[in-house]
Amino acid sequence: MSTRITQALPKFLVTSVGILAFWVWGLGAPCARATPGATESSLKAAQLFDSARDLMRQGDFATACKLLKESQALEPSDGTRLNLGVCNERQGKLATALEHYQAVLLSAENQGHAERARFARERLEALRPKVSYIEVRSAGATPQSLELDTRPLGVARIGQRISVDPGEHRLYAEFPDGTIWTKRVTIEGEASLVVVRLPGKPKPKEPTASSTPENAGADTSQDAGASEPDTFVRDAGLATLAVGGFSVLLSGFLALHALDLRGESDAECPNDRCSERGVELNDDARRNGNWATFFGVLGVAAIGSGVLMVTLFAEPDSPQVGAGWSQGAWTLSARGSF
Repeated sequence: MSTRITQALPKFLVTSVGILAFWVWGLGAPCARATPGATESSLKAAQLFDSARDLMRQGDFATACKLLKESQALEPSDGTRLNLGVCNERQGKLATALEHYQAVLLSAENQGHAERARFARERLEALRPKVSYIEVRSAGATPQSLELDTRPLGVARIGQRISVDPGEHRLYAEFPDGTIWTKRVTIEGEASLVVVRLPGKPKPKEPTASSTPENAGADTSQDAGASEPDTFVRDAGLATLAVGGFSVLLSGFLALHALDLRGESDAECPNDRCSERGVELNDDARRNGNWATFFGVLGVAAIGSGVLMVTLFAEPDSPQVGAGWSQGAWTLSARGSF
C-alpha cells in the first residue's frame, strides 16, 4: 500500500518531504533530548517534544504544534523551534513558520551551527514568495495605538507590509480623541496583499461602560477584501497612464519610420516620376504616418484621462505594485499616487 501511494505522488513532492523530515528529525531531535540530571521542566519539555514528533509523523500537525509550543516555553531550544517552523508550514501558516525559521537562522549563525543555519535559510527562501501581507494605510488622523489580533504593532508599522497567516484577522486602533476603530480582514490563499485604510475622520466614541478592544464598536469601514471605489478608480488611472505612455512612444517611433520611408520614396521619384519601388515606399510612409497619428491621439487622451483619475482620487502615500495568487492565477495591481 505504501509503495502505491509513493508512486502516485509527484516525484519532487516525495523527495522534498523526505529531505524535510531528515533535516527536522536529524537536526531538531538532539537539541530536545533530556540530559542526565535534567530538571523537571527539562524532562517535561523533552516528553512534549517527543510526543509532538510522533504526531507530526502521523500527520496531526495541529496537536503537534501545541505540544511543541509548550515544550519551547518550558525549555527554549533551536531544535524545538525548527520543528515549530516545519509544523506551522505544513499547516499552511507560512508567516508563523517564517518567524521561527528566521529566529533559528540567527541563533544558528551566532552559534556556528552551519547545517541548521543552511536548512533554515533554504526554508526562508522557499517561503518568502508565498507569504501573505496586510498593509495598513493612514487616510488622515494617526492613531495612538494599533493592534493586530491583540498583538501591538505600533503606529510605525503604518504603511508597511505585515506578514500574516491565511484566515481571519482583526485590526484595532485607538485615536488620541478616544475614538475606537476595528476591522476584520480575511486572508485567502498564499502570496496575497490586502490593503486596509484607516478612517480619515473617525467618528467620536460614544460614552459607554464597556469600550475595550474585546467589545469595541462595530466595523466603521467596508468589509475586508472588498474593493474601495476610490482605490479602483485610482488603479484604473495608473493603468490608463501606462497605456497612454506606451501609445505616445509607439506614435513617435512610427512617425520617425514614416519620415525615413518618405525620404527613400523621394529618392526614387526624381522629377515627379516614381519607380514601382518609389510608389510602394510612399504608400508605406503614408500608412505609418496614419498609425502614428492614431496612436498619438490615443496616447494623449489616455494620459489626460489617467492624470485626471489619479488626481481626483489621490492618496497621501506613494505608488505601489502588489502581486498575489487568487483563484488559481497570479494577479498584479498598482496602487498609489504621483
